[in-house]
Amino acid sequence: MKKIYALLLLFFVMIASSYTQAQTYCTPSGAGDTWSILSVSTTGGTTNISNLSSGYSTNGYGDFTTMNVTAAAGGSFTMTAVAGALTSFTYKWAVWIDYNNDGDFDDANETAYSYLLSTGINTMTATITVWSGSTSGNKRMRVRNLRDYNTNTLVPCGALPGNETEDYTLIVSSSATCAAPTTPTATSITNTSASLNWAQTGTPINYQIKYGATGFNVNTAGTSIFTPTKPYTLNPPLTPGTSYDYYVRAICAAGDTSLWSPVTNFTTTICAAPTAPTATSITATTASLNWTQTGTPINYQIKYGAPGFNVNTAGTSIFTPTKPYTLNPPLTAVTSYSFYVRAICSAGDTSAWSPVANFTTTSTCPPPTSPTATSITSTSASLNWTNAGTPLNYQIKYGAAGFNVNTAGTSIFTTTKPYTLNPPLTALTSYDYYVRIICSAGDTSSWSPVTNFTTLCSAPSVVSKKDSFHCGTGPVILEATTTSGASIKWYPAATGGTALATGNSFTTPSISVTTTYYISAISGTCESTPRQAVVATIRPIPTVNLGPDTTLCPGISLTLNAGNAGGSYLWSPGGQTTQTISTNAVGQYIVNVTVNGCSKRDTILIIPGIAPVNNLPDTTNLCAGNETTLNAANTGSTFVWTPGGATTQTLNVDTGGTRSVVITSTNHCKLTSSTYVKMRPLPVDNLGNDTTICESVVLVLDAGNPGYSYLWNTGATSQTINASDSGKYLVTVTTPYSCVNKDSMHIAFLPEPRTEGFSFIPRFYDELGKVEFYPLNPTNVNSFEWDFGDGSPLVTAMNPTHVFAASDHYNVTLKVYNDCTDFSLSQVINVDLTTGTANINKTNFSLSIYPNPAKSVLNISNKNADYEMQDVMLFNAVGAMVYHQKADSKAMHQLSVESFSSGVYFVRVLTDKGFVNQQIEIVK
Repeated sequence: MKKIYALLLLFFVMIASSYTQAQTYCTPSGAGDTWSILSVSTTGGTTNISNLSSGYSTNGYGDFTTMNVTAAAGGSFTMTAVAGALTSFTYKWAVWIDYNNDGDFDDANETAYSYLLSTGINTMTATITVWSGSTSGNKRMRVRNLRDYNTNTLVPCGALPGNETEDYTLIVSSSATCAAPTTPTATSITNTSASLNWAQTGTPINYQIKYGATGFNVNTAGTSIFTPTKPYTLNPPLTPGTSYDYYVRAICAAGDTSLWSPVTNFTTTICAAPTAPTATSITATTASLNWTQTGTPINYQIKYGAPGFNVNTAGTSIFTPTKPYTLNPPLTAVTSYSFYVRAICSAGDTSAWSPVANFTTTSTCPPPTSPTATSITSTSASLNWTNAGTPLNYQIKYGAAGFNVNTAGTSIFTTTKPYTLNPPLTALTSYDYYVRIICSAGDTSSWSPVTNFTTLCSAPSVVSKKDSFHCGTGPVILEATTTSGASIKWYPAATGGTALATGNSFTTPSISVTTTYYISAISGTCESTPRQAVVATIRPIPTVNLGPDTTLCPGISLTLNAGNAGGSYLWSPGGQTTQTISTNAVGQYIVNVTVNGCSKRDTILIIPGIAPVNNLPDTTNLCAGNETTLNAANTGSTFVWTPGGATTQTLNVDTGGTRSVVITSTNHCKLTSSTYVKMRPLPVDNLGNDTTICESVVLVLDAGNPGYSYLWNTGATSQTINASDSGKYLVTVTTPYSCVNKDSMHIAFLPEPRTEGFSFIPRFYDELGKVEFYPLNPTNVNSFEWDFGDGSPLVTAMNPTHVFAASDHYNVTLKVYNDCTDFSLSQVINVDLTTGTANINKTNFSLSIYPNPAKSVLNISNKNADYEMQDVMLFNAVGAMVYHQKADSKAMHQLSVESFSSGVYFVRVLTDKGFVNQQIEIVK
């Protein structure tokens, strides 16, 4: 029949909230005694239940559906439940989950756990697997236990003896697809950085790394870094000689973030890495290695090998305390090597590797000796030298005296010696040359000593000369060439005079008339004759004037005239070759005019009549309460705004509506631009007032404003968050139009109630056995409950008065409450109706008060070392406290009574075991 009802209610279930609390469930019952469920907690969920002090519930049922555990469909979590221990009982446990939210736990897959524990074992630890076919949302979860002293079967409803039932909420989340990173590592650790890496299934769009001091809580602390790259070099920089933990998780898509990886720890070094490694004094088998080092390490590790070797997995190691260090294993001649070095500052503290340095060993081939130059002419020389053996080849390098053989000079390779050098050379010129031997492929000797020789004189001749001209006053460039590459001397006359310049070209002084110059070819001290004439001609430059730059309005044409009739013309742009052109386009126009080989150009810039540009958008969004600036742009123009008539380029607005501006350029071009200012509302404050919560309670904070974007000071970006910690929670809500509002709430934990104890005053003069009670310094207390130990009903007044019917010792209990928990304490008092006193049990306790009666000073002495005096109080005959001080010591207190009037008083002494009351009299 229940299934038929469920079908009838299906429509309402489909539109109802997914929260199990919205459904009606049976309320089971049981004994609800001290052997029932005491605590329920979970681990492994995204959120977890922590109900560690639930106690047993009235009638055996507790509704804790405000507490939840979150897990994905098909996922699992661990539940631990503890019942009151009784060794003679066998415990039964069961867990049900209403996956279809139909108000019962009778459907398939809804029994999540059922187990019979052994005798005396009162703790259940169960792995709860969420049904893979479950929809997401909130599901009611029921936990029930039974002390098995009968044959009862555990069912989710109905009454059972010796059991308790508690309800919670399971939040089924959407199945996550993002796999958590595994095997995180930290390598290449230096004193300020480390390379972090991990294994990953799939291809996330990003990673979040969290690092911090060893042991930090990844959910509440640490520094976050987001990166799409792995491995990732962490270099904030870190602190040398410091231990760090780090975690990493994958972000596969918006809203799909993996769990955190396992934690990995690493410690930065203190040792600084060497820098600037070098290799010098290189031979065929050795090299001197050196580097720069901060501090004084106890040792160095050198690693060397073929270029490109991996210093972390390959290479040959050498340990030495010495720098520089001579590397002589021996090495192989004419071979390239790389080397690294790192410092060892102390045991376990080694620096990072230095940068790599490269070097190549030299040859075993002996260099030539005794180089000579003979048979020298003006253009050639015969070179020879001495060498051993039969080389494969020779390399000759020659150049101007003093050239650097390693960076300059001209190379010649030859198998012949002696060798005739005839490129040809330049007469009367000094040359250096070197030679080295190539014994085999890759094995070349060092260079021979340098040899110098000078070529002889050979008079060259002028091969060609070129007359030239210059347009207008100025220098003229004249050119000439000679045989054998000889140089030219330039003279002002056919004979005599001092040369004006030397070289194949000559730039004349600034001249305004045609002038003739004379040249001769030279080689060293050799010079050709006779001198030959070269003419420098001066021609006039045409005058070209297109006029000043101008402005051209749209629709108007402009004619440009280059003048100089009969000349040749070239306009740019366009390439026209006429004297005049007509245009209605703006831009820069250039004309080049040539007359008799001399050219002149002029440029004119035609500027457009500035047409204002529309800079205002059709719609301007303005957040409520804010101000925005409308900018018409077109700087330098004039402006008139409507409405208002403002004449500025910008206009500040804080209300909605249409704003228009007429823009007039400096060339009187006009444009009307308009925008509609649309007011956009700010997000609404939704968090409410500051509040307090009990520890272990989760409070859902809702920022409201659905569809907007959110940023909490916790880093969350959802509309709601679960708050289980005290502190200030701040959320920034942003609308799609970038309107921002902030709301905050402060959550404080409500502390446990406490009282330091209670005091009491006998009122036997009003009524025999009447005692008035007072709590001492109650804090965080909402209500009180007094049990006077004589079987009378409980009293909830803060300062109650109670009448004890008989003389006896009564165990008086005060219990204080607030919304979270309670606190109680007890004290035995002695009520003596015969003497009219009420105090602690004074058996074995001796208190001496003297003198009594007292006039000026009252001495209070404790004679029993098992009791410690703490506070001393004095009450007058009507019960008012007239004196209260800490005791001078554990055993003695002195009280001045000079200021008190004559009469009967009560001295109350608070000891570490309770109160003692004694009557005294003051006389004047």
